[in-house]
Amino acid sequence: MRVIPALLVLGALVPVFGAGGAEAALFHDETPSVEAKPLSSIVKTIEDHGYRQIVEIEYDGGAWTVKAHQPDGKKVVIFVDPVSGDITREAPPGYFPF
Repeated sequence: MRVIPALLVLGALVPVFGAGGAEAALFHDETPSVEAKPLSSIVKTIEDHGYRQIVEIEYDGGAWTVKAHQPDGKKVVIFVDPVSGDITREAPPGYFPF
């Protein structure tokens, strides 16, 4: 009879310890490569190009996706190469909702 409670406890612990591996795998593809510039450098590049009020920065699909405002105040989405730091594309207003 003591074996059953021990198995229940063991069964309850497996999902807890297994979750860390699943979480690591979930975020593995959302990590910039080791050659990528620091995020602070990416932000400086964006600001140097005149964009202001950075609302959100997210690494997705191999690029930094940045929601910001143009100097005239219009909302814009900018895509930045993580290694070169170059702005590769600017999406038209309304591309992503803010």
